[in-house]
Amino acid sequence: MTYRELAERTIEAGNRFDLDALEELATDDIVFDMSRSIGPARGVYRGPDEVRDFFHSYTEAFESAIATPLNFYERGDWMAIEIRIRVRGRGSGVDVDAHGARVYEFRDGKLARYVQFQDMDEAKAFVDAQQKGV
Repeated sequence: MTYRELAERTIEAGNRFDLDALEELATDDIVFDMSRSIGPARGVYRGPDEVRDFFHSYTEAFESAIATPLNFYERGDWMAIEIRIRVRGRGSGVDVDAHGARVYEFRDGKLARYVQFQDMDEAKAFVDAQQKGV
């Protein structure tokens, strides 16, 4: 499976809130870095248990969250993905449409790290820095 296919499967599993599928696609030491988030989920989540807890809080807040990839930027084991996301609040039913970006690091054919960004330029710069060993 190519990294692009792995990224697309990861996004699809997230759109379905399929935590079991996400776990299968991730390494045992997965890191979800939401430290750049402007939402209440800001933080860094390490390992399957913390990532699962993060997703449980996310699914409690949102009835649905559909991420649509708009642009892929792949360099080695790293990929930046520009994303459009539409979420619907659980209980409120309010729909929100947002744009952002995420970075994936791949290892051993699985997702090893997810890093959230507010825009694609920042995500691409991060990927480029990882390639230079910065």
